[in-house]
This record gives sequence, C-alpha cells and structure tokens, in this order.
Amino acid sequence: MAAVVFDRFIPKKEDDTYHACTLHVAGEGLWATNEFLFSVFDYVFNQLGCVRCNGLVESWNERAIRLNARLGFTQEAILEKATPSGDLIVMKMFRNECQWIDKDYLDGRISHSRKAKRAIPL
Repeated sequence: MAAVVFDRFIPKKEDDTYHACTLHVAGEGLWATNEFLFSVFDYVFNQLGCVRCNGLVESWNERAIRLNARLGFTQEAILEKATPSGDLIVMKMFRNECQWIDKDYLDGRISHSRKAKRAIPL
C-alpha cells in the first residue's frame, strides 16, 4: 500500500500547465511496481506538463535517499536545520531524465504514454 501527495505546484505563465511540483510518497510492503511508478510520473510530467519534479528528504532517512536515487532523482541542495530533526535534502528530476515515462510521448510522437519497461529493485 502506498500514498502519494503532490504539492507546491508552480504554474507556467503561458498556459494552464505546471512548471514543477513536489512529490511525497509513503509506502509499506511491495508497493513500488512499474505500473505504480509509471502512473506517478505520467501524472507529473505528461498530465500536469511539469518540466521538473522535486522531492524533499530528511537527511537522516538513508532508505528514502537511496529510493529517490534509484527512482532517478539527484541531490540539488541541503537545507541546514530545516526540520526539528535536522537537515532537509532537496532532490530533483527533470522530465527529460525520467526513466519511468515514454520518451516518444515527450517528443509528441505518440498520443498516449505507454508503460515503461524498466523495473526498480528496492
């Protein structure tokens, strides 16, 4: 079972799509299936039209940091003393770097995104 929350939507100026959003995921058990990950990133990059997706991870949470890296996020910054328990790591993923969505969709070559074939070992 997993839950996904999207927030901090940053709109584009020229249309009704978004430039970026922040993604939060919590899960228990075997939740990170290809279909689930495809759905999450398809929503962010294809349906919302985001160019960038952000993730915020507390620095003590090594498991979440590893998961974000395996998903394709890279570390961008550290916010020192941002939470009562310590630092907060800002992670990012750009649309053209996302391994979970179909690149043909991004280039406008197909009208509907297909499921990514790559699996993730957690």
